[in-house]
Amino acid sequence: MLDMIYLAKKSQGNTFFVNTYERFVASESAALSAQSFKTKSAQKDAIGYANSLIGVLFSELVKDSGLLKMDEDESSAVGEAASELYYSAPAVHTMKAFERRVSALAACSEVGQFIDERAAALRDIAARGLVLKAVPVIKKISRKATEMQRKEAQWKALPVASKALVLRITEEITPSLEGIYSELRTLLEKIRIECERAKGMTRKERLTKRRGLVDAYGDLFNVAWAGERHIDAFIQGGFADDIAAIKYHAATRLGGIEVLDVLSSDAVLGKAGCEYRCRLLTNDGPYRFHVRGIFAGGVNIQRCHIRVICDLKREG
Repeated sequence: MLDMIYLAKKSQGNTFFVNTYERFVASESAALSAQSFKTKSAQKDAIGYANSLIGVLFSELVKDSGLLKMDEDESSAVGEAASELYYSAPAVHTMKAFERRVSALAACSEVGQFIDERAAALRDIAARGLVLKAVPVIKKISRKATEMQRKEAQWKALPVASKALVLRITEEITPSLEGIYSELRTLLEKIRIECERAKGMTRKERLTKRRGLVDAYGDLFNVAWAGERHIDAFIQGGFADDIAAIKYHAATRLGGIEVLDVLSSDAVLGKAGCEYRCRLLTNDGPYRFHVRGIFAGGVNIQRCHIRVICDLKREG
């Protein structure tokens, strides 16, 4: 029936119905073929097309049935049922309510019976729309998540001794990172107090003060202005990311060898960063491994972070 209506609309030059129906069918075909929608937006579009078609079909039913021309002296039950149906347009998610309203009007009016008998196409679209509502949305894995999966797989593939070395490196570097982030937290708290003072000033004074803080502290001002909870999230997120960066950089560099033993090691910790040097005994002879974590950027940074540099050289 819908195909016949589509062809009739096409011959009449009803481009809105024709284009909407074609888009709906294309979305439906792609979703059912793949058994999923690529995005939530694509699913919403498909349901939107269905609702637009339902709206057109219902408007035509209202016009053809004479729902708007019902006599004013109709009984209150008929008038109520007619108003309830007309002012609550059907959609994919409201079809049960629509069916109740049609049944109520059909029980007391020929207009309701007319609509009930000729709503097959409308019901068909709604049923297909409900099927699409149940089709799952397959979320695309982000580039960041894909990269983390790759790094984690590389980490798991390391020999036991190599893993132990990487964990030892992160443990040695942690105190230096904690010191760096402690100083950063102190700075952010200082900026936050200045921000709080600015909020009590006049508008002109506040804008002048805010401009001065931005010039002095750059993007760190935005972190401090957002408050203590945002500062906590900023610090914790940066610290966790840096530990992960050191871990995965070291694991990547050690991925091609099998560490048998750590012959010697030396950790150098400082405010600007940290270094870890060691001599390794591997299945391919002795190596020297050097890891550097350099505190990157000044105050104009979106996120405090460590730039990790790893150097692995065979002795001799």
